[in-house]
This record gives sequence, structure tokens and C-alpha cells, in this order.
Amino acid sequence: MFTPAEAVNYLHSRLGDQPHRLDEAAELAADLGRHPLALAQAAAYIVDQDLTCAGYRRRLTRRRLHMLRPQVLPDDQHTPVADTWALSIDLADGATGGVAGILLRLAGLLDPNGIPTGLFATAAVTGYCTTRTRQPVDGDDTHDALHALHRLSLIAAPPAVSSSAGGLIRVHALLQRVVREHTPAEEEHDLAVAAVDAINEVWPTQEPDAGTAQPLRANTTTLHQHTDRHLWTTTGGHPILFRTGHSLGTTGPVAATRDYFHQLRTTALHHLGPDHLDTLTTRGNLAFWRGRAGDAAGAAAAFEQLLADRVRVLGQDHPDTLITRHSFAFWRGRAGDPAGAAAAFEQLLADRVRVLGQDHPDTLITRHSFAFWRGRAGDAAGAAAAFEQLLADYLRVLGPDHPETLKTRHNYADWRGEAGDPVGADGEESAK
Repeated sequence: MFTPAEAVNYLHSRLGDQPHRLDEAAELAADLGRHPLALAQAAAYIVDQDLTCAGYRRRLTRRRLHMLRPQVLPDDQHTPVADTWALSIDLADGATGGVAGILLRLAGLLDPNGIPTGLFATAAVTGYCTTRTRQPVDGDDTHDALHALHRLSLIAAPPAVSSSAGGLIRVHALLQRVVREHTPAEEEHDLAVAAVDAINEVWPTQEPDAGTAQPLRANTTTLHQHTDRHLWTTTGGHPILFRTGHSLGTTGPVAATRDYFHQLRTTALHHLGPDHLDTLTTRGNLAFWRGRAGDAAGAAAAFEQLLADRVRVLGQDHPDTLITRHSFAFWRGRAGDPAGAAAAFEQLLADRVRVLGQDHPDTLITRHSFAFWRGRAGDAAGAAAAFEQLLADYLRVLGPDHPETLKTRHNYADWRGEAGDPVGADGEESAK
């Protein structure tokens, strides 16, 4: 591939005698992945059709690549770039019983900058290949197919292409587009499902650091962009869409997570309508991350609106309704209304006890929140008394060493001190 500077210089050399043609030359070079053959054919087409780089880019977004071939190929080229790739794809396919082409179509839906090799050894992918080829396909077969694609320069693979070796496979974005444009429409749904199920299959249960799931998040985002409608059914969105957002929230910037769920809410609304459970869930996620991004008042308002819809759709006592009431009360307090938060938690507590019982974890958590906001609203003595009672119940239900018990002891000590008993508070902290 050309470097960015080489790609722009090439367009200048071909179009520079008419400088107006170079409008958005750098952007066009990026669109074509700085591929020399593609840039040469684009430049010839621009001259043939009396266009600018910007005009070619507009056509590139609306038309298939085969419609943008020049009348006469430049530089003694014999075939359009897409046809050149097709010869290599056919060769790889013939050597692997059709598996290589299937893997390349899967790769065409994913992140060109890095696809985890383990995806291609998953049960989702080997099962899909088995169905498409009508012959058993296992991880060894997909390994050999990736090797064939790498040998023919259709992908860039790590030295050892295997699920155990790890590493990322890269595919030129323009080749991905060629492959997508030549994928039969009747295959698109099953192909998308195989890809998303493969991502879900390799996603680790625990993410030890921020980088662990980053390639999986990037591949999910790219897949969603290319196969949006196939990842949503009448039952809802594929779980990986929500998992991606939660993963981003635990490892990435909160503003990026907020924006992710904003887009997911818009998509859910389009596919599912306003009252579907997944649409309501995305609204809750968006409201939470809106608060985490610094807009506590906006989060409180969003949860208040969501609560009204939860009650209407699910009823007063549905678990999701009760969770939304908890979130609304919390962000109401964070937005500067501790008295309102305390009152809301008091009302919620009565319903938690009625629906779930005294010792349910959610009831105990609500008692904790009520005690805290009662103190923040100015009743330090009441907060200390509430935490003292809650501590006794945590000791009975969970034992002395449970994290919730220890946290409650800490809060009891704090509010005992705030209520004017620093000696007692110090003694409670020392007892820990």
C-alpha cells in the first residue's frame, strides 16, 4: 500500500494539471485504503467522467465498485482491481473446499484493522462453514483456509494462524467492500449471525484489563454498522450489543459509553418501537451513563421519564420498575435534592419489603440508600440509627466479613460521628 503522503502525491501526479480535481484528495486516498491499483483506476475514472475527487467519493458511497471502472484501464492494467482479487479468492476457495471464501465473507463484516484469530475456530464459524459446504469443517480446516488467504495476500495474518496463538488478522477495507458487494443477499442474515455468535463465544467472562476486549468491541461495532438489521429480531437486539456497551463502560471513557448507548437507543427504537423491553433497557443504560458523564440532573430527568413508561408497560411491582425507581432516587440526590432522594427511597423501601421481603438483597440495598440520603438531607442521627439497624441485619443475614457488612459498619461509624458521637464513631472504626 502507499503511505498517506505517497497516495496523495500519486493523485497530484495524475490530476495536478487541473488542480480543482484534487478537492478531497486525501479523503479519497483514505477511502480507497491507499491501494495503488484502486487509486490508479479512480484517477482514470475521474478524468474520463470530468469529476473531482470529491465527486468520485460521492459516487463511491452510492454505487458498487464495478460501476466505477474507467473505460480504459491505466498503466497497462488488464483487469479492474475487484476482478484481480476475485482470481485470488477463487484460487483459495478451490484449495480449501470453499472454506476460504466463507471466512473471507465473514472477515468482510468485521474490523479491517484487527480480527482475533480465535473467531475463526469457534463453533459458530465451523458450524456455519459445515452448513454452507455440506461437509464437516473443524478448526484445522479454518486454520488451513486462513493460511491460504494469507499466502495469496488476501489477508495479513500473524506468523502462526491458530486460535491458540492469538493475534489479529487484518484485511484491506476495499477488499472487504468487494466481498460484501458480492455476497448473495440470501446469505447475509446467517453470515451476520455466525459472526456475532463467534464474537460472543470468544468474549472472556472476566476482562482483566482495558485492552482485553477492545478488539472484540471494535469488531462488534463494525459488524453492527454493516449488518444492523440482522442483529435485531422481534425478541430484541443480540446480547453482544449490550455486552459491548457494558464492557466499554468498565474500561473506556464514560462519554464514549454514553454516546454508544445513545446510538443503541436510537437503533432499538427504530427496530423495536418505544415499548419493547430492550428499548427501555437502552434508555436506562443511557440515563446511567449520562449521569456518570457529569449530567446528574439530566440522568434524573431521564430516569423519571423512563419510570413512567416502565409503570405503564410493566406495572408498579415489576423488578425493572423497582430498579428504575432506585436509579431515579439516586440521581435525584446526586442532582442536588437529597431530601427528595430520601423520600423516594423511603417509599421504595416500603414496596421492596412488600414485594421481596425484609432480607432480600435488594431490600437491604434500598435500606442502605435510604439511610445514606437521610443523612445527606440533614438527619445525621436518623442515618446513624438506620445504619445501626441495618448492620444488625447484615450480620445476621451475611455474616461479619461480607463486603456489604463491612461497608455498612463504615457508614454507621461515619454517621455516628456526624451525629455528634466522635468517640463512638472512633470505637466502631477501631472494631473493624
